[in-house]
Amino acid sequence: RISPSISLMKSIDNYNYRLNFSQNYRIPSLKEIYYSYEDHGGGFPIIGNEDLKPSISNYYSASIESRKYINNSIEFYYNDVSNMIANRFVLDENDLTVYQYHNYKNINLYGFNVSLFLSPLEKITFNSVYTYTGAESNYEDVIDGISAHSVNLKLKYNLLKDLDILLTSKFNSSKTVDTEQTGPDNRNDLLLPPYSISNLSITKSFKGGNYLKMGV
Repeated sequence: RISPSISLMKSIDNYNYRLNFSQNYRIPSLKEIYYSYEDHGGGFPIIGNEDLKPSISNYYSASIESRKYINNSIEFYYNDVSNMIANRFVLDENDLTVYQYHNYKNINLYGFNVSLFLSPLEKITFNSVYTYTGAESNYEDVIDGISAHSVNLKLKYNLLKDLDILLTSKFNSSKTVDTEQTGPDNRNDLLLPPYSISNLSITKSFKGGNYLKMGV
């Protein structure tokens, strides 16, 4: 199968303007077709599905990039997915609830990314990426686990020659997951709270590409 793609770019003043389209085709994996985990610790079997169809997605994006300030950009995207492969609760031939790979007919994913890079002082650099993700589908199961907002931050300080201090932080907003185990038609939603992870490290570089890194 042919998967077409096209990309257009136009430079105006200090900015690059891009338009992109690509079509992706994914066949089910062997695991998604034949997987069988009867003794899954969650209390329900996880099984494959020999009737799975290939998944097709049409991805569109538009972006603006700064040519003067590297790594400063904004991108908007829209992804139309048909026959997306994911798990869902169903009843098997014995009326037992199982977690089976399944084709979801239509799912739309959309959002935008904002990247910012600053160097306010000679020895300090700051990089941030903000991502918004939205989803639409007639099936709530397939949009489980999606955080609408995520932020990645990186602050770097060159303390001495070959000695850097790096602070990184990641934030994800709340998301909903389905913990239902008693039937395919009754959802038991669980709202997972937002969380953040931060890391502070010191890196000493040596000749030959060697380095020593310590962090918390």
